[in-house]
Amino acid sequence: MTIEDIAQRAFDAPLVNKADVEAFCQQEQIETAVFLERFARFIVEGYVAGRFTWLSCDTAMNGLSGLMSHYVLMPDYPWGVFLAFDAGEYHPKTPTLTPDEVTRPLIDELIAKYHVA
Repeated sequence: MTIEDIAQRAFDAPLVNKADVEAFCQQEQIETAVFLERFARFIVEGYVAGRFTWLSCDTAMNGLSGLMSHYVLMPDYPWGVFLAFDAGEYHPKTPTLTPDEVTRPLIDELIAKYHVA
């Protein structure tokens, strides 16, 4: 199981499969918080490179939010990525702003702040 495998499933499913994440973490000998960081980075890298659509990334991050809600101290980067796509999903609907136009500047800020992507 790879991050790519988990992401591909997350693009089509309402929730990231917790068993897949646990298996990945055990395989890689990492904590779930590290997985959350890696997953968010993978999603952002694909989004910025144009490999993943805004909708796919939003779906994946929404699916990941079920796991994130179990953490009192959620890692800032994955939480920020979730909120960036969430902002695109819930911004006031106007004909002049697409979800991508709302999300992309927020992602760019996260990339600059965390030196990623």
